[in-house]
Amino acid sequence: MADLAGFHHSTEPARDLRDHLLQHGLMPRTWRLIVRSHARMWLPVRQFYRGGAATALLDYLRILEALGLNRAPSRWMAWCLLAQVANPGYRHPKHLHVLQRYIEPLSHAARQYEGLSAAA
Repeated sequence: MADLAGFHHSTEPARDLRDHLLQHGLMPRTWRLIVRSHARMWLPVRQFYRGGAATALLDYLRILEALGLNRAPSRWMAWCLLAQVANPGYRHPKHLHVLQRYIEPLSHAARQYEGLSAAA
C-alpha cells in the first residue's frame, strides 16, 4: 500500500499505514485487529483476489470490519467465508459488494465461531 499515490510517508511507517486506512474509511478497531494479527491473516487475499494488492487488502479489511470480528479469522474461517463468492480459480478484485447482501448471517456465524475458538 505504501506504493500508492497519496500515501503519506514519514519516519513512522506504522502510523502512516494506520492513517491511510482510516482515510479510506476503516475504523480504529480494524487497525487494532491488524496489529494483533499474524502475517498468515493475509493468505486469503493472495488466494481469492486478483488485481492490485492494495485494492484487495482494503476490500478484505472492509469485510472483516463488516463482520465485526475482534480478531483475525482463522485461515479455515476466512477460506469458508470467501468461498461463498470466489475460489482460487475464479478470483475477483473485490468481494464486499457481493458479501454485503449476506453480512448479517455471516457476521453472526463468524462471531459464534470466534467465541467457540476462543473458548477452546
